[in-house]
Amino acid sequence: KLIKKAVEANKNSYSPYSNYAVGAAIIAIYTKDGGFPCGSCLQVITEFSPNIEVIIASDLNTYKVYKCSELLPNPFILK
Repeated sequence: KLIKKAVEANKNSYSPYSNYAVGAAIIAIYTKDGGFPCGSCLQVITEFSPNIEVIIASDLNTYKVYKCSELLPNPFILK
């Protein structure tokens, strides 16, 4: 269900600099080639929950699950 929402969100991606469309729905992230979100996106996710599970999908049946801390091992953290 989350992957379907991420596919829908991908259609509305705002990516004027990279032209690399990414759709996300809470923790499911969809790109056409199963690529990862940029460091800025991962930083924002990390600020909410560094150990949240993130689903990276290239279609509804092809995906992998990662902890956000695996994708961005050294985030900026305010102390």
